[in-house]
Amino acid sequence: MIGSSLLLVLLASPQIVPSKSELVVAHGAVLDGKLDPRALLLGAGGLRATRSRAVSERGRIQTPGGALVRAQAAGVKIDFPGGRELLITPSARIHLRGGEHTLPFLRGLRLVLVDGTVITVQRANSTRQPLASVDVSVGGRDHRIWSVGRQVVDASHPRAFRGGTVVALGDGGAVYAISSAGPVIGLERVLCPQGDRDRVPTRRLVVLGDVLADSLKLLPAHAPRKSVQFPQVAEAARRFADLGALFDHHHWRPPGAVGELWVSLGEEYRIKVHADEAGRVILGLFGATGDQVPGVEWTFGARDELHFVRPTGGTHGGPRYFMRGIDLRTLLHGVVPCTDPIASRAGLVQLLSRLGGRMNQKLKVGVPGGGASGGRPAADR
Repeated sequence: MIGSSLLLVLLASPQIVPSKSELVVAHGAVLDGKLDPRALLLGAGGLRATRSRAVSERGRIQTPGGALVRAQAAGVKIDFPGGRELLITPSARIHLRGGEHTLPFLRGLRLVLVDGTVITVQRANSTRQPLASVDVSVGGRDHRIWSVGRQVVDASHPRAFRGGTVVALGDGGAVYAISSAGPVIGLERVLCPQGDRDRVPTRRLVVLGDVLADSLKLLPAHAPRKSVQFPQVAEAARRFADLGALFDHHHWRPPGAVGELWVSLGEEYRIKVHADEAGRVILGLFGATGDQVPGVEWTFGARDELHFVRPTGGTHGGPRYFMRGIDLRTLLHGVVPCTDPIASRAGLVQLLSRLGGRMNQKLKVGVPGGGASGGRPAADR
């Protein structure tokens, strides 16, 4: 009785994910079909918890979370309500007041705030020139607050964007480059205050557990009612579809863990994250400890799919999957704010390799024009 009461208390209490954990399966990560940056579990981003209506004027806008964004020829200044300040220069470097800064983002910069605001900074052809444009997207509405030709308020100016995407976490001063493949998000720190470096993780992988739970619910409709090759497929599909409760709270890899990237989900279920020789990012859902083959597998590459894995897993030369995979494009559309999926996935594969989800050494994933322009992130200084 005491044990049951304690369990209820623990489940009802807010979960505190260790700041040094490098792999987290997150609960409550998707809000209105989009990533909630708070689910990255690296702070509130220096914004207020209460939201207000965005207010825009010529050359400036106040976001729903209380950040003031001001743009002019000299750059973009962002003042967070908690006191943190960021400055983006015409070279697309991000600066802190203490002097810390990133390398330049050569193809421009997209900065995501925790309240969902997206600030897109387009560089001019030369750092001697002012910024080409600054657009702020709030709640699906675009505001161009600066243009080299003229200033425009409350207007949408769509333009292909190939620069780097970063998110401001912590108190607003912990800035991370984002890479992703499906619901797997890679974060690599590009900037933080000097005094916070020992407390703010250098890198983190976040798996959006809500997306995995929703995808498992698609299995029963996909499975045939009868199958000679896999007679238990319908039963297995129902069993997997009922596993949504596994993702009702956060799970994480213990800080300091090394080797392959495993996370225990409870009830003897585990997830493994890795990249294969083709550069795909793969999540396997395993049952009892000791199982060598996952029951289902998510693959994110040229196609994003959920598969039934055959009991042999293709280990004897046969096919690994039973039937065609379930297309997850509709489920994933618009969830993560990365605009170049190929470069974003390549960056995530590189991060997986560094963390232990190693790919085959003969595969070399390259990103044209890498560095701080959308490939590997710039190092914080």
